[in-house]
Amino acid sequence: MRSFYNIYQFVAPLLFFPLAYWLWWERFDHRHDVTMLVMFVPVVSYYVFVLVG
Repeated sequence: MRSFYNIYQFVAPLLFFPLAYWLWWERFDHRHDVTMLVMFVPVVSYYVFVLVG
């Protein structure tokens, strides 16, 4: 089971990130600027909150 999670931690983002990006891109009428904002702000804010504590 441990090897499953070792593989999953790399494979899942590679599969689901493009899918999520495409779904948001469709939702925002093919605007890449808004899509990148929606996709990257939560990720960046998470790392900032973790660093600040």
